[in-house]
Amino acid sequence: MIEAKEAAQAAAQYLKDISESGLLRDPKDIRLEEIELDEHQPIWRITLSFVHDLLPGERDPMAESIANLALAPRPDVTTRVYKTFEVLGDGGLVRAMKIRNPDARD
Repeated sequence: MIEAKEAAQAAAQYLKDISESGLLRDPKDIRLEEIELDEHQPIWRITLSFVHDLLPGERDPMAESIANLALAPRPDVTTRVYKTFEVLGDGGLVRAMKIRNPDARD
């Protein structure tokens, strides 16, 4: 069984690998947000967040809400994205990557 640190490293490496392959926009400022070991199976759930550039015409609803509250335009060109990775405890293989909404109640 791999340790939490190894599972987090596997998730971060997977994120970098798919970015380098062109399947994901270049992640910047990668942060470890959550680590959880499944109670019933040897699977680590690792949540990472990162910043990536918005494409022209793409919107960030959270940034727009803040700008509306401040009554000032906010020229955000980046957004923070959250992804949860399922990493097998036996061997460290990444089994899944899912979108994680930090505002959702669990």
